[in-house]
Amino acid sequence: MSSKHRKNKTRRDHIRRLLSISVFVLGILSFSHTGFAVDFPSVKAQSDTDDILDNYRAYLDFVVAVGRQTDSSNTQKLEKRFAELEKRNPEGAARFLKGLRVELLDKAERLGRSYGRISSSQSEMRKWVSRFMKDWAREADEHLFRTASSELARK
Repeated sequence: MSSKHRKNKTRRDHIRRLLSISVFVLGILSFSHTGFAVDFPSVKAQSDTDDILDNYRAYLDFVVAVGRQTDSSNTQKLEKRFAELEKRNPEGAARFLKGLRVELLDKAERLGRSYGRISSSQSEMRKWVSRFMKDWAREADEHLFRTASSELARK
């Protein structure tokens, strides 16, 4: 084998490796922005029930996006109970979302990062959401229970 041929082969191997690494890195970057990673919501404070339900839902969506990856059974419970709560008592659903927003903003503040730099793919957020998903599902259930109790008391 001539030295010129070896140089070309080495150069081709180097280019292939570089191309493979580049494709891998671009794949990872594009994957993180196409539905896998959800950016942390940044919604201004609302006071009207309808506005809260419309705008604060982004916080629930964030939690659900993480929860589907970390604790799917409790995430499904949360989604189901919140949907029922919203249907039966929009004010209770708004209170739940308000509390969820407060908890998420508090956690983001304790992380010491701006909201724009937090996403659902970060390990700290994944661990934290996973840790509290069962509690949030139970809270939604408690709100729903209070709604049902109030309906029974009115009859």
